Amino acid sequence: MKVSLIGNVGKDPELKFIESRNGNFAVTKFSVAETERVKKGDEWIDGETHWYYVSVTGRLAETLIDSIAKGTRVKVEGELKHLEYEKDGETKSGL
Repeated sequence: MKVSLIGNVGKDPELKFIESRNGNFAVTKFSVAETERVKKGDEWIDGETHWYYVSVTGRLAETLIDSIAKGTRVKVEGELKHLEYEKDGETKSGL
């Protein structure tokens, strides 16, 4: 499913190079927090915050690392994938 979201980078991105049959390729990972704005009466207030984990590959991953940092406002477009993982013996899930 393709999505578009606007939010703030949660922590400084991490760049890694992964070996493959065709050589190394870059992967940059970071989190994005998106907070809903809710109108109550005449006022806008912050609603629930949703966290997303973003992975970028290839040349964009290499250039992105120098362009964003914690707190940077970003627009992310791509595919949404659901993950399940285990932490402290407990199964968790996320996007």
